Amino acid sequence: MINKIKQYISKNNLFSSNDKLLVAVSAGIDSMFLLHVLMKLDYKIEVIHCNFSLRAAESDNDQKFIEEFTSNNNIKIHVKKFDTSRFAKKEKISTQMAARDLRYEYFEKIRSSSNCNYIVIAHNSDDDVETFFINLLRGSGPKGLSGIRKKINKIVRPILSVSRNDIHNYVNLNNIYFREDSSNLSSDYVRNNFRNKIFPLLSVINPSFKKTILNQIKILDEFYQMHSHVVGEDLDHLKSKVKNGFKIKLSEILFKKFPMVYVYELFHQYGFKDFDSIYLAIKAKESGKIFLSDNFKLLVDREYIYIIEHYNINNVTYKIDQNVKEIFNPVQLKFLVSSKIAFIKNSKQAFLDFDKIIFPLNIRKWQNGDSFYPLGMKNKKKLSNFFIDEKLSLYDKDNVWLLCSNNNIIWVIGYRIDDRYKLTDNTKKMYIANLLN
Repeated sequence: MINKIKQYISKNNLFSSNDKLLVAVSAGIDSMFLLHVLMKLDYKIEVIHCNFSLRAAESDNDQKFIEEFTSNNNIKIHVKKFDTSRFAKKEKISTQMAARDLRYEYFEKIRSSSNCNYIVIAHNSDDDVETFFINLLRGSGPKGLSGIRKKINKIVRPILSVSRNDIHNYVNLNNIYFREDSSNLSSDYVRNNFRNKIFPLLSVINPSFKKTILNQIKILDEFYQMHSHVVGEDLDHLKSKVKNGFKIKLSEILFKKFPMVYVYELFHQYGFKDFDSIYLAIKAKESGKIFLSDNFKLLVDREYIYIIEHYNINNVTYKIDQNVKEIFNPVQLKFLVSSKIAFIKNSKQAFLDFDKIIFPLNIRKWQNGDSFYPLGMKNKKKLSNFFIDEKLSLYDKDNVWLLCSNNNIIWVIGYRIDDRYKLTDNTKKMYIANLLN
């Protein structure tokens, strides 16, 4: 068993004998097996343990167990106790997701500060099979069916080829102590339902079904690597950069032989999931259709699909006091006050009558119903109509910011000032705003 894992580490180039490893240990059977193996192979290791405070005294006893073990074996340990339930409630996510987020953030923080090369995780081949079925039910697509990664960035999994049954046999044979996690018996977790209810039924149909699934995962993994490389390179050529994102012509997707493949590969990495609806919107050229993920906005325009970073800023107002000379957020602007009355016709510069302005100024997103008096016009005009006249795309409209004084729009930033605030023969001092990005 030890040699098998050593060969697996070497074959997959997971880490070397010169690397220092941060080993994640829960005190359960898998992580204690992993710790034992790495100690036997004489790797340089430190241990990290998270107490998620989810099982009362049991969680604390797990911590005491691993602290005592590392102390007896002269291994440095890092421990942190989390209020996982509170974090989950605050972030409005599941307890499992909260524990995962807290765990990996803490792991990376300690890895970096301790100068460890890799974080070592005790996932085994049974975990790989369980993840396959969970992702299948979630509709995670080809990537989710291609298995747990052996190595991704600084995270490595050296016992991914070892079954849970082999781990049990080895632990019993070598008298390795560990602690049972009572939550493994709970039906509250999807993984446990597969492990304790569904897999026993599948074993009746096919006693070697796990081996069969692992072979399929291997094939799917190689297929996905090849597929994503080819499609990914193609998509990179199709993307055009825009502010905070990129765009792709609708026709470039629709004319592909397998458009749904491109829709999946293009959008899943940005957190989008409703691929059928996205494809139908692209196919129907539903201009104005918007989809949101946690951090990105997908906008279907007349000719393009836009993917842009999404922030909930529609109701945010930025104040600018009279003495402010430059701002960087939400747009980069420089401000200047001058008594020399002169101006250049440039949409990226606003020349305004200082005495007509009331401070503080505000910058905000445009909203339906907004109107102003475009420079050169004596009548009020709705911004929506102004945008039509200017032939702004949906993407451009989505990125319009307004400079306002006392609730009046004085500059549609980057486009036109309000006629009421223009320079006149009576202007004594002018306020200049320069758009730099």
